[in-house]
Amino acid sequence: MVEAVPKGRDISQMFWAGVWLGGRTGLIQMEVDPAITSGYNAQSYIWALEKGLLPVYQLGLVFQQDNALIHTARITRS
Repeated sequence: MVEAVPKGRDISQMFWAGVWLGGRTGLIQMEVDPAITSGYNAQSYIWALEKGLLPVYQLGLVFQQDNALIHTARITRS
């Protein structure tokens, strides 16, 4: 089930997915952190990584992301 999340005047839903040569993860529906009123934060991103990345990640693989604030937050980096 996809839950609509208000974002400004529009409703949006964020998903996370990983791709690599010869494979991909499924789409992971990101969850809004109940500690904030709306939107997504670093904790939302960490939950998506726990569901989507950790089951397929192997030591030595390169994990790459852009410099979005939720990607570079102190809690995410740790």
